[in-house]
Amino acid sequence: MRLLSVGVNNYKGIQGDIKNNTIQFDTSSAIFIFGQNNVGKSTFLHAYEAFYDDNVNPEDFTYGSKNDIIIELALKIIEKEDRERIDLGTGNKFDNLKNKYLKNDILKLRKTWKYSEGGKTSFNETYNIQDKKWEDTGYGGVGLHPAFQALIMRPLFIQAMPTEPQVERIVNEVLREAATKKLSNAQSKELKEAEAKITALQEIAYSKDTIDAYREKVNQKFKTLFSSYEVSIDDGTSKLKYTHDKLGKDFKIGFNQLSTNTPSSYMQMGHGAVRMAIFLLMLMRDELRDEGLSSKNFLVLFEEPELFLHPSLTKKLRNLIYEVSGNDMPFQIICASHSPQMIDIGKEHTSLVRMIKETDGKTNLFQVSKEDLTNEEQKTKDEVKQKIYEVLRFDPFVCESFYADEVVLVEGDTEAIIWRGYEQGIGLNDKEIFVVNCHTGNNIPFYQKLFSKFNIPYSIICDTDHRLISDPESTNNNGWNRKTVSPSFDSHIQKTIYDQFTEDKKNGKARHFLVFPITFEPCHVNLRSELAYDDAGSEGKPFKADRYWKKLLQSKALPEFADVPIIKAIQTILEI
Repeated sequence: MRLLSVGVNNYKGIQGDIKNNTIQFDTSSAIFIFGQNNVGKSTFLHAYEAFYDDNVNPEDFTYGSKNDIIIELALKIIEKEDRERIDLGTGNKFDNLKNKYLKNDILKLRKTWKYSEGGKTSFNETYNIQDKKWEDTGYGGVGLHPAFQALIMRPLFIQAMPTEPQVERIVNEVLREAATKKLSNAQSKELKEAEAKITALQEIAYSKDTIDAYREKVNQKFKTLFSSYEVSIDDGTSKLKYTHDKLGKDFKIGFNQLSTNTPSSYMQMGHGAVRMAIFLLMLMRDELRDEGLSSKNFLVLFEEPELFLHPSLTKKLRNLIYEVSGNDMPFQIICASHSPQMIDIGKEHTSLVRMIKETDGKTNLFQVSKEDLTNEEQKTKDEVKQKIYEVLRFDPFVCESFYADEVVLVEGDTEAIIWRGYEQGIGLNDKEIFVVNCHTGNNIPFYQKLFSKFNIPYSIICDTDHRLISDPESTNNNGWNRKTVSPSFDSHIQKTIYDQFTEDKKNGKARHFLVFPITFEPCHVNLRSELAYDDAGSEGKPFKADRYWKKLLQSKALPEFADVPIIKAIQTILEI
């Protein structure tokens, strides 16, 4: 199976409308949820567990309200094996219902929990594609949800501070699934006919050579991160376990210190190393398999993966997350993160979700993948991917801006340096506005699309470059009439910027559009000497901008200070 979407409403702090609180996987395998503290990122991960376990507690109802908790999943059947598992135990009764509940191999399931004084009641529904409605799927004892439960991706929750039993549960579940798949292909007849052969089959599934090769590959990567330690795997005194579709040993997961060849405890390793080990153990699990499958069997719920890691290790973990969620791996991943270093929207099969909480307490999700950022200038995925690499990897401030409440897009170093200088030297009037250096006007439309999709309001400061302004009264020799801040253009990149701004302004996602006639320099040279920009010398724009800001800061008491075009632009955005 493959998970297509997860929707949550009225579970703990997530509320408002399930349409506004749904993550769409589509073709993505890794989803990163980011946002401010206490907006509900980790709660979204717990909601999937509640669906899978069919369990909520009275305190899970939103802030003590009596509104129904609703969690919805959409799943896609992608393998013949999935279809066979659906039929298991339901016989012909389910065959007669397939046309009602499956369309294009997509299945929609919903669980609802109703609050009651004595606790809670719950019921399961499946979406009827013929009648276009949700239906209780008890159906005279057929019970579709139990049959579907085998198909729902099992959650693997990597908590912020995992305990030893939690680590072993996760890893053993992953290893058992891989070993079972291997045996079900090669020795299925033996499994069905002779349960007495289970010990011999275990030796096939978990051969010493296979486990050794698996451990070696894990440690090759683990030792590049923590050179003094290695990961150990020991089946200990495992009890045999067998069901009709499961075969497995239970392994103890530990750590050895290489210099002394002695075991190390979980507390000695630290949570960062333990969580990294979990991911590497998952990544190398295909050592147990004869062939890869496209089915996704696990949903990894990763709570703040950047915790307890040095920034350099955070980047390496990010790359491992993308590797684990590849098309040939059985994992899809949802990460709740605060770290800009975890963000790389240019990766294939990856999507970012910004989660916010409105003043009325309602939550909302805004999702972006690179396909959302195409425009007439970048029509192919490869072109968009290259653009993302250029802008996100060149400037570390960009990913930080995804956590902002409002941004201002500037064309180059000069405006960005002066804005940051103003923020530090004078202050932003209690506003939290993040400046984004687009490095060129040609990049501004990309950022406009990005921030509008994330529902982050933006303003723009850019140059006209001699382009025609349809409203000549919107500017004067030293910038613009601050009462008219919507100049329009009919050609070149300025027109693209203007058209996108106009569209976003209608939706409340754009604030101010401010321009310098020609470029920054001509607007700032013909001013009073104490406020004039000095373009002499060959030091480069960043140096000149820093020097200019120090000059302006020393002259901020002059009455003409507020008329300097860049200061006027800043104060217009700050609504001073």
